[in-house]
Amino acid sequence: MPHDPGAQYALGVILLAAHRPGDAVEFLIRALNLDLTCQTLTEVGSAYLDLHEESKAIEVLKRCLAMQAGNRDALIDLSSAYIDEGRDADALPLVEQAHREQPDQADALVNLGYIEDDAGRWQVALSDYLQAVALDPLDRAAYVNLGYDYTAHGLYPLAEAALLKGLSVSPGDGRLHYLLAVAYADQGKRDLARTEYQRAASSDEPEVTRAASHDLAVF
Repeated sequence: MPHDPGAQYALGVILLAAHRPGDAVEFLIRALNLDLTCQTLTEVGSAYLDLHEESKAIEVLKRCLAMQAGNRDALIDLSSAYIDEGRDADALPLVEQAHREQPDQADALVNLGYIEDDAGRWQVALSDYLQAVALDPLDRAAYVNLGYDYTAHGLYPLAEAALLKGLSVSPGDGRLHYLLAVAYADQGKRDLARTEYQRAASSDEPEVTRAASHDLAVF
């Protein structure tokens, strides 16, 4: 149904969830051309973020916010795009606005944690991530960031606990497997690390697959 914006949108969302952002953009743009909505703009922005095309994401997300200044999904995604570009000062007010509007949502806390991490305040970042997990025990990004920070600072038992918990709510997640492999490798747990690298190498996220395959080859 090439002239049905709802069908094009639905296909785009399904492809985005399947980690096929390049294909998703094609259908989402079709939907957008048929029916300009903030909802579709935010999905296009998410797809561009997954493609690491931050400038395009920023453009479409700003279009959404011009239509709906308080659209929370656009606020969060635009802040993520700014964070990816190293523009934390631009991201912070957007995250704070989103958090004020819905303080019971985890995503703003995760992005606040990113900003704290970038500023070197990793203990504060950990507090943000732990609050995010308390609000939403299914938030995969919070477990990823907890595992990364704990490993980076040698807190390996906490890293393992966070990453294993993340895998219990997001089974087979390649990024979580990869970070767990790094935590094991840092401790000299070679067999456990190798198993996790192998699991990560089959990730549906290309950058994770590349990193895991490289590390496995030189491990």
